[in-house]
Amino acid sequence: MTKNTYNPYEIMMDKYDKEEMLSDVREAMLYQLGVDVSCEELNHFFTGKGKAALSGCAEWQQCFAVEKMLEFYYVHARDETLAKQIETMTMLASRGNEHHG
Repeated sequence: MTKNTYNPYEIMMDKYDKEEMLSDVREAMLYQLGVDVSCEELNHFFTGKGKAALSGCAEWQQCFAVEKMLEFYYVHARDETLAKQIETMTMLASRGNEHHG
């Protein structure tokens, strides 16, 4: 049995360019934490040197904000996928009805 490898981070990276992502994370942090950080600081956070603290934020707060943002994109991507599946099923069902009508 294969493990589900549906990774919200990968989906996000696939769907959004980095600049847009940084801007959204910045907005999320401002909203969630009331802390305004620069895109340069955030860019540094996403370089793998993420252990370096952003000004005015504890590490757990940074992680929380980023987690919330990933969650948002995960739900967004999942909903988009479901909407497409429903659309396809509806289309197939309506075609089926045409033949029986």
